[in-house]
Amino acid sequence: MIDKAALFCTEMLNHPDIIAQISPDKVSWDVAPEAMVKPFINFDVYDDGIVTKNAITKSHAKVRVYAKSLSQAGVISSVVRRVIKENNKGVKDRGAKSGYTDDTFKEAAVEISLELPKLGLI
Repeated sequence: MIDKAALFCTEMLNHPDIIAQISPDKVSWDVAPEAMVKPFINFDVYDDGIVTKNAITKSHAKVRVYAKSLSQAGVISSVVRRVIKENNKGVKDRGAKSGYTDDTFKEAAVEISLELPKLGLI
């Protein structure tokens, strides 16, 4: 199920409007390559397990936008949220938070929480 949710997120985040903000090949599942230049997007997916008798799970994603500044991360995350809202029925935006990843690297990031549509097991 996780792989299906990850494929769904990869396709969703490779929308032309998003790619225009970050350039191609800058969307990664889980950990971005070490040499990745900002801005880029990575995401994690997780699910609540099977929640219906038809083997349908409830999946979630955390989409993180990394950029050189919080302003840039905010602009890109606004595009991501707009594209998701306009083009991906069933995806629910559960909010976002911004900040720096840690005191050492001070990477600017916006994390967007999403509830994905129910994807059946095949």
